[in-house]
Amino acid sequence: MARPLSNFTRLSRFFAVAVWGCPGSYPGTARIVNEYRTIKAAADGIKTGAKIMIIDLILDRKNGEHYNAREFYFNVLSYGAPGYNITRAMDGGTENDVKKAICRYIMDGGYNWDLCYYVHSVNWL
Repeated sequence: MARPLSNFTRLSRFFAVAVWGCPGSYPGTARIVNEYRTIKAAADGIKTGAKIMIIDLILDRKNGEHYNAREFYFNVLSYGAPGYNITRAMDGGTENDVKKAICRYIMDGGYNWDLCYYVHSVNWL
């Protein structure tokens, strides 16, 4: 059985791939390369505006579109830093934690606070 890699080893291999583009011949490198490519693709999508804004996801649900918690989670996750608190609440929090995080996003973004009434009226998990 192979010895597990330390976080430092994983991180150094990840950056070797990111900076030099060469995976080398380390065990597990293919997985690291795939993770790097996934992160880079998500970042490129955000730069080009290909991702849906979180507020649009909330408004779509309010307007009656089908809601899937898993899809919502991954869309928010791909959006980046503004959705961090929402995904963190969905990962390990309660329904109320998720609602608070979404309302915090609405307030911080300067959107209409009346949306918080809607956010508290539906389930997000």
